[in-house]
Amino acid sequence: MGDDDDAVAGAPAGFLRIAMVSNFFYPRLGGVEMHIWSLSQRLIALGHKVIVVTHEQRGRRPGSRRVGVRVMYGGLKVYYLPYYPIVPGGVTLITFQAVLPLLRHIFLREGIDVVHGHAVTSALACEGMATAALLDVAAVYTDHSLYGLDDPGGLHLSASSGFVLRTCVRAALCVSHACAENLCLRAGLHPAGVGGPRVRVLPNAVDARRFPPRDD
Repeated sequence: MGDDDDAVAGAPAGFLRIAMVSNFFYPRLGGVEMHIWSLSQRLIALGHKVIVVTHEQRGRRPGSRRVGVRVMYGGLKVYYLPYYPIVPGGVTLITFQAVLPLLRHIFLREGIDVVHGHAVTSALACEGMATAALLDVAAVYTDHSLYGLDDPGGLHLSASSGFVLRTCVRAALCVSHACAENLCLRAGLHPAGVGGPRVRVLPNAVDARRFPPRDD
């Protein structure tokens, strides 16, 4: 059995092969990073195969870097693509061309069923979802943050992400009702999915086993 066969054979029958795509992942630490990590680990525990696709990251040690393929806890395979962010610790330049060959190769090699993009500021997530549409692979998106509707940065994000969400994504998830309203306004989406993906709210949760209330 060849390497490509090994990759495609990673999920049992009846389960999904899912690619989480975002510029934000370990060794960066933050809300989106921990969301992707926790969701991936829970999906793996349920029997699904999950990979993460992100860009090259600086290592925890000075001068070190993460590039290539790493396997983390639970068998989570992470592709660190050799693209450096335009802002240190930030996001890569969105081109819809430079990274497409690598994304296409990864999605086909891993036999991906669903591409899950995270964070509107992630150029890589937008490119991953657009590549999924070209391959006729289902794409979903999770929005994590609120952004302005009248500032240059917010207008740019609305234009680039709105185009991808309206044409390439089958469902959009938001972490709060305020987030959902903000996303619909800036991306030109209808909550019921008219002319684009349906927008659903899946609130952020607290693990009560790790964060119990105080006795007092």
